[in-house]
Amino acid sequence: GYRLKAAFVLNFLKMMTLPETYAADAPVRVCVVGARALDEFSTALEGLMAGAHRLSVVAPSEACEVVFVAGGE
Repeated sequence: GYRLKAAFVLNFLKMMTLPETYAADAPVRVCVVGARALDEFSTALEGLMAGAHRLSVVAPSEACEVVFVAGGE
């Protein structure tokens, strides 16, 4: 399911290096395409930390640093 994929994305994000100009208190926004995937990613990732940044799971209509596209979307 998408919870396993969310865990994979979280591990990837923990290894990601953001530009030095990225605000220290800014969240890392993860856009998720697909309604079911968005719900499961929100449950699994919202508010967790990736390095020094809190994660925020958002719909793809918002600006984001990472995009996950669910199969079939």
